[in-house]
Amino acid sequence: LDFDRTLGATSLILTQFITYLSRADPYLGMIITNKQEQVESSGGSFDVVTALQGSIDPKILQNYMDTFASTQRSTSLLTDGALVLINAIQGSNHHVGILTFGGKQWQEMKLRVATLEQYDRMIVAEKGKKALLIASWYDQDQKKYQLPDEFGGGLVDEVVLVDDKAVEFSG
Repeated sequence: LDFDRTLGATSLILTQFITYLSRADPYLGMIITNKQEQVESSGGSFDVVTALQGSIDPKILQNYMDTFASTQRSTSLLTDGALVLINAIQGSNHHVGILTFGGKQWQEMKLRVATLEQYDRMIVAEKGKKALLIASWYDQDQKKYQLPDEFGGGLVDEVVLVDDKAVEFSG
């Protein structure tokens, strides 16, 4: 399952993090707001960690993210129906994993704040390549998919991708 906008209410998480950061450090709040506007106006994917590189000590930023994730942690930061979907998949004895695009540190924080850190996950750094990645798991000899270690390994008959972006199904 994809995370951003599929399981996680990404815009709400970002808005709440910017509000939190602005209260903790108004200067950083201003920087992050300006960078968000620049990235999103160009059609890019916004990553708080990347946006703040060079503006804050990485350890301080990690501390802000850890504090935010532990104090704001809530299933209300999931999209409507996300838990119903996860529970239905698990209830039918299928494995749930999260395959998401983005920077590792920012994605991990969002998973924690949205209460999903217990699920197997893989964070990919290249946009629009999830289907190609899944296709690369197919073992022609076995006629099955060899799951990577991040998803527990083992052979399965099929892999189903649920994502909100059509480009992720190419390949």
